[in-house]
Formats: sequence, C-alpha cells, structure tokens
Amino acid sequence: MIYSYCSRTLAIVLVSLLTVLSVFFYTKPTLAQLGGVTPAPVETVPTPVVEPVQQIVSPPADTTGPGISGVLNVSLFPTTAEIVWTTDELAISGLRYGTSQSLGSSAALPVTALLVHGALLTGLSSSTTYHYCIDATDTSNNVSHSCDHTFTTAATSISFDTNPPTVSLVSVTTITATSATVTWTTNEVADGEVEYGLTSNYDSTTALDSGLTLSHSSTLSQLSPNTTYHYKVRSSDELGNVSVTPDETFTTSPLSNSSSVSSQGGGVSSLVFSSIESSPIAETTATITWNTTLPSDSQIEYGDSELFGSLSPLNSALTTSHSSRYQIFLRTLITFFG
Repeated sequence: MIYSYCSRTLAIVLVSLLTVLSVFFYTKPTLAQLGGVTPAPVETVPTPVVEPVQQIVSPPADTTGPGISGVLNVSLFPTTAEIVWTTDELAISGLRYGTSQSLGSSAALPVTALLVHGALLTGLSSSTTYHYCIDATDTSNNVSHSCDHTFTTAATSISFDTNPPTVSLVSVTTITATSATVTWTTNEVADGEVEYGLTSNYDSTTALDSGLTLSHSSTLSQLSPNTTYHYKVRSSDELGNVSVTPDETFTTSPLSNSSSVSSQGGGVSSLVFSSIESSPIAETTATITWNTTLPSDSQIEYGDSELFGSLSPLNSALTTSHSSRYQIFLRTLITFFG
C-alpha cells in the first residue's frame, strides 16, 4: 500500500519535471520542420510607462498689504475738498480725517476693490487745516495705511463773473457824408464791435477789435450821404459775458459843393465844383460834366433815388475838367493828390 502510494507520487514528480525541462529547452522549429508553413508572429505586449508623480506646491500666502501712492489734493474749496490716490493692487479704501491728528471723521467710500480711489469731503470749515489718513485692504484682507497728510480749505467763497461789462458814453463823432466813428467805454476790459444798417435789423458789422480795453472806437465806412443809419455796440469781457446797447441812430452829412483838402505844402486849399451840367440826356444815359478848382480824380455815385447804389469807374487822372456818362442822380467823390 505504501509502495503503491510512493510510486504514484514519484511518477507525478517526474512528469512535472519533464514538463518544466521541455519548456526551458524549447527550440523554435525551423520553416522546414513546420512543413514550409511560416508560424504566426508572437504579439508583443508593450510594457506600460509609468509617469512620475509630480508634487504640487502651493504658492505662499499673500501677507503683504497694498501699496498706497499718488496721494493728491485735487480741489480745495471753502467747505469741500477732493482727494485721490492709487494702490498697486485691487483694494478697498477708507479715509479718516479731522482738524487734528486724532482725526475723528470718516469719508463715505464705496466698498469696491479698485486701483484708483477718490474721496469727496463735504461740510468742512473754510480756511481750516485738516489731517487725514488713508486705509487700504486687499482681497487677502491685508491692510495698509498712509497717514500724516494735510490740506487747507479755501479762505473765502469762490465766485465766477457772470456779469457783462457796462457800456457807457456811447457817441458818434466825425460824421461825414461817407463815414462815422462810434466811441464808447466799458467798466471792465472788453473787446468791441458795432452792428449797423439802414434798419434795426442791421446788415453790417465792423471788424471785431479783440484788444481788451476800457475805451473803444470803431469807424463805419462806405456810407451813403444824408442817410440815417441804425447802430448798436457789442462788447464782451474776457470771460465771454456780452453786453449789447439799445438801438441808436445817426445821419450822415449831405454832399457839399466845396471841401477843404490838405495840399502837399501843408496848407489848406478850397476845392470847389463848378459848371456841373448833364448833357446830352438819352433814354438811359446822361453825360455829366463839371470843373474843379484843383486837379483831382473823379467818380460818380448814381441811382434811381437819393440812396444812389451804383458807382462809375474811378477816373484817377488828376484834372480840373471832368466828364462821366451815367445816370443823373450823382455824387462826386474827390481825392486830392496835388
């Protein structure tokens, strides 16, 4: 019985040993041994690559308060003041102020994280020095302070000039048949100009005298003789406040048959018209002739009324005998060069 059990056990051990040896000493058969059939390739399973585990390092905690800079008092009035400043990171700001270094009051500021900050202080006393301190808290609850700042409110209320200049002593001087000079004064420095025309709607304006002064003068030229003109004065101060005078009138001088002119020698000679004739007169034209006591040029102003409206070409030849062929209503403009 024991012999039989040992024989079976030995047989099992021998078979196992032979199996192991056959695997160890296995030789790959050749193509000939396989009868000309190529064996299927053995699939190789790649060895998985194991990535090294990276260690995640957390950044250090923010323990630094925001930097406060650019503190500036941008506007100071008797009862208000405006202050601005910046921080180098987003922060919520506060401002404490008072008339001493103990402060005592706080400005109402928005609870918003900003980089540029400002505070408007109201209800202040005029001509008073105030102390203030700025507090800033970043998003990590780090707090910074910037203190020992001061400002002084304005001494008196600031008023802006909204009053136009007062115009006075308006007068028209040196009135001739074709020109007039308007003068006036203002109670503060101002510019000046004159609007004028045949009606109160005006239609002409003198060149603006932009020089700021108290005494003003403006000459109106190319007027018609013996004609009433409307005018008004306009002056503006340096802040743009405008003053305009009420409508006034003046009348130019009528034409005269003689004029006093200065000669080259410095004396005064009398220029007299004579022998003024209109001939021949056609349906639409007339020839005007006349003489002058001194050599002069000539020109005729004419029209269908005493307002005239048209001018003949200027005859610049200096002579004492003149002739022009135009309408009957005339005015002779003389310039003496002799």
